[in-house]
Amino acid sequence: MFPAEQDLNPNRSLVFHMEGALLRSCSGFPYFMLVAFEAGGSLRAFVLLLLYPLLCLVGRKIGMKIMVFVSFVGLKEETFRIGSTVLPKVFLEDIGNEGFDMVMKYSGRKIGVSEMPRLMVERFLRDYLRVEGVVGKELKVISGHFTGLMEEKNTGLGGVFSSSDIGLCCFENQKLFSQCEEVHLVNEGEKRYWEALPREKHPRELIFHDGRLAFRPTPIATLFMFMWIPLGLFLLVIRTLAVLLLPYKLSVSILCFTGITGTTSGLNLLDTRGKQGGTLFVSGFTNQDCPVNAKSGKGLRASGTGTEAG
Repeated sequence: MFPAEQDLNPNRSLVFHMEGALLRSCSGFPYFMLVAFEAGGSLRAFVLLLLYPLLCLVGRKIGMKIMVFVSFVGLKEETFRIGSTVLPKVFLEDIGNEGFDMVMKYSGRKIGVSEMPRLMVERFLRDYLRVEGVVGKELKVISGHFTGLMEEKNTGLGGVFSSSDIGLCCFENQKLFSQCEEVHLVNEGEKRYWEALPREKHPRELIFHDGRLAFRPTPIATLFMFMWIPLGLFLLVIRTLAVLLLPYKLSVSILCFTGITGTTSGLNLLDTRGKQGGTLFVSGFTNQDCPVNAKSGKGLRASGTGTEAG
């Protein structure tokens, strides 16, 4: 049982294991799939998905090395921003409410330890959990590109623990925290009943969607995504041609038949009192068919340009 808040000494450091004491899921696959897809592209993500059966057969440590290699090899170090943009959303969705309370009620110095590369977790732990130190393995870099290999030892591991620290981890990691004066273990059976962290308890506001994947890429969800891509491309071509080539009323019927529904609100741009002219401003993400959607939604003969965020 983790001590009550009034029993905690703020002069001691709390060292917690991110995967063992904070996250509900024991699988790191969704996080590496995000890196592979957002930073590496669809082909890299598909290769990682094909390797999932192998990841289930090999041990945890070997599986981690495989996921790191597939996700990072060849990526540019200076352009890697997934750790501060996309990953925090997925981490927050996987945090257990009970584990979050145990970590956040401690007002002293907090240090996070992770089996994942430090590059993936550091920004999240510092910005959202206000930790003062992050311990994780460093990725090897050659000529500004990741090699996909990790250092054998966690960076800073030797100087993190002291005899006065409080450790918080699961049974699998208790040997790593053996130097702590006091170690509290999280039971894997208890974690199955942990509740997700409510949105109102998020330490800071979170951007709802800052990437191409708006869902948690578990193996099943990722498989369904790749199965949907051929049909999705076919529907995209049909809908685009219908809007560009067919009369408005007929194109709307085809769009509805293929599953598109829409809602408009605000001023009526097609004023029946004879007024003409005006400008329609559309704010979109990275979809190149935004002008098509705007035209089909308002029944206008419109043209537009789309820009993709870098």
